[in-house]
Amino acid sequence: MRSTRFTVPTADELAALARIRQSDVVSLLLPPLPAAEAHLTLRNLVKRAGKLLRRSMRTADAQEFLHPVHELLDDHAIWASPIVSLAMYVGESELHVAAGPERGEPLAVVGPRWHVAHLLTGSPAQRYAVLVLTRGTSHLYRGRAGTITETRTAGLPAEMAEVLRYDDREPQLQSHGSARRGGGTVVAAFHGQGGRGDQPEDVARYLRFVAAEVEEVLGGEPLVLAATNELAAAFRKIAAYAVIEPTVVPGNAEHTSLPALATQAEAILAGSAADLQRASVEQFASAAATGSALSDLGEILTAAHDGRIEQLAVIGGNQVWGRYDSARRRVSEVSVPHDGVDLVNEAAAETWLHGGEVLDAVDAPVPAPWQMAATVRF
Repeated sequence: MRSTRFTVPTADELAALARIRQSDVVSLLLPPLPAAEAHLTLRNLVKRAGKLLRRSMRTADAQEFLHPVHELLDDHAIWASPIVSLAMYVGESELHVAAGPERGEPLAVVGPRWHVAHLLTGSPAQRYAVLVLTRGTSHLYRGRAGTITETRTAGLPAEMAEVLRYDDREPQLQSHGSARRGGGTVVAAFHGQGGRGDQPEDVARYLRFVAAEVEEVLGGEPLVLAATNELAAAFRKIAAYAVIEPTVVPGNAEHTSLPALATQAEAILAGSAADLQRASVEQFASAAATGSALSDLGEILTAAHDGRIEQLAVIGGNQVWGRYDSARRRVSEVSVPHDGVDLVNEAAAETWLHGGEVLDAVDAPVPAPWQMAATVRF
């Protein structure tokens, strides 16, 4: 059994978790509980999962299937915190431990898809980058969920003096002389008040070099600048990179420890995610108020499977148990808890896998009786 530990999955990990399996898998969800209560609750969830598994396999096979969870029950590191919340996803050859739901009842689910609705709301913790930028030097770091490491390229880290010395790709206004290098390139000799790097043209030239290196390396992850407000503003004007956070880690972060840098960067990213979530909920609420949102469960599931949902608003922690008949494109029955699948999770997973946005709409108007609603692209 392969064990994979992560507290907040990346987008690729979420996609793997959200897809339908060919055989049954087990989801164990614990909302925040005191550690001792959480430990007992998880034991009861494992027993419940064992009973559900025995509907389709022998008792010995069910016990073997859940064996890795029993091992985690004795992992003291998990229960060291006063409050514990987690989600465990068990498959025939894999085990994942992820962040648990913020609310709702403890849950054991056996079915063809892991129960990941609570992980899909908002933005999953993703890879990010931090550019520590001063007038003297620049360093690029990449991080995810509390870990951060420096990225070294042919050009980074870069010292401003070295960039100005060797990068002569632009003519400078304040220059003289005609010294030539190698193939006849003119090398400008700067003059003016202050030392090398004090002039605005020098700073701009240095920032253009750094921006080009950053754009070459990064693949679309959000970039947090650790710099003075003045230098950060100048970099934003020059850089073509699309995802630069508006808030900076202030001051000179060159000597900040990596854990402290990660903490500050992730706090900025969390704030941005919260702002985006609020804006999305407001956008959805406006659509719902005009009657353009779907609230029928069958229509929502059909639109989700077709990839037509733009935004799906769900009340976190709620489930609707039943079966969706994909051939007839309707809900064939709504059943008692844990018989069939949770149709809220089904709609959330299909929405997310098709590029839609899943909202935790606890503060948004969601029509009864299903506790979810959707806006569609077409």
